[in-house]
Amino acid sequence: MDEYGFFTPEPAVWGKGVGFSTFGPAHLAWLLAVAVMDVLIVRGYRRLPAGTEKGSPRRRMILVVALVPLALLVGDDVLMASWGLFSPQWWPLHTCNMCEYLLLVYAIHPNRPAGEVIFTLGLLGAALALLFPGWTNCAPTSYPTLCGFAEHGLLVAFVLMLLAGGDLDPRREDLRVSITFVAVYLAVIYPLNKALDTNFAFVNTPSAGSPLVAVAEVCGNPGYIVPYAIALLCAFVGMHALWERVRVRVLRDA
Repeated sequence: MDEYGFFTPEPAVWGKGVGFSTFGPAHLAWLLAVAVMDVLIVRGYRRLPAGTEKGSPRRRMILVVALVPLALLVGDDVLMASWGLFSPQWWPLHTCNMCEYLLLVYAIHPNRPAGEVIFTLGLLGAALALLFPGWTNCAPTSYPTLCGFAEHGLLVAFVLMLLAGGDLDPRREDLRVSITFVAVYLAVIYPLNKALDTNFAFVNTPSAGSPLVAVAEVCGNPGYIVPYAIALLCAFVGMHALWERVRVRVLRDA
């Protein structure tokens, strides 16, 4: 088995010097590829006949875009398991994983609560993951890197295509759904992290290379969780405020 081949799982290359730098050439190239992919997906979705009833072209596309990230996630986990490297820290329990599951829930049964969470937590979390990827230890042309960028890029595309197509219309009063979801998730995941020595949602240790590192240097650990939570809430409010400003124009052109 080629130690540094395309199908080499992330834990196998830690400390091997095969990774890429944040905002380096490889990272920027991947961001460009994701941007092109998302634009094509959104444009393709908007060109389909309106309506998301069962069997409609848009509903089928929603299901496909929801399933692909999950297929990539399963493939990455199977790859690690085949190398004997699938430990609890790789369990798919990060916030973006939660939103990937909600994509499928929404695809099967479109509903406002799931739409609200993927709009706020999903869109924000995926965008931040793309900008500050946690898989920079991997070779830039490897399956884990492909999964990292494609999964999060498709999460962004899913939300944007629904917004652009007029099929998702988040409302400010639904903010309580996102806040409740995050609160329940953190109440479960924080002690689980302690028990398993994991770091889901980066609430036990800041993600390397992310702004949370600087926050933790000032506020300490676990003190950084307070500004982390405040920033998350402000971001959710800001996203809704921005949507309120553009929604009439977007829905008119959908």
